Amino acid sequence: MNIAEKIAEVLKAGHVCNSCLGRLVAGQLLSGFNNEERGRILRQYCAFLVDSGEKLDIDSSNFYGIKFSNVKPEIKKPGKCRVCKNFFQEELDELSRSVIKKLKDIEFSTFLVGSVPSNEMLNQEENLQEIVGIEFSEPIKSETNRN
Repeated sequence: MNIAEKIAEVLKAGHVCNSCLGRLVAGQLLSGFNNEERGRILRQYCAFLVDSGEKLDIDSSNFYGIKFSNVKPEIKKPGKCRVCKNFFQEELDELSRSVIKKLKDIEFSTFLVGSVPSNEMLNQEENLQEIVGIEFSEPIKSETNRN
């Protein structure tokens, strides 16, 4: 399965955020990019394919905010990411602020962060990895701990 086919497989059954798309399809490709940037690039690449006339079975909400020149897909507003439920867009910053606030009176030189993603996140990720493979994928736990 090539990259374009992997992108289409991830995007066909519902909305997937850029972070999850980038992590699942290309999390171990191109150093110097985070998964959100990788996902944005992959989504735009897929949009180029669709605008050039390629027929891809993709949930149209994955193209929300993209302006096409040659095709006029009926694009619906996306719901929550079917993998992380918008954890990376909505909850991660809030959790980070909460940790910083709780640690402000504690003196330390280093600390270690760990996470336990929900079973729902892990199951969604595993289901998609079974379809597209894990060749270039990064585990959701790795991205959560790094951010």
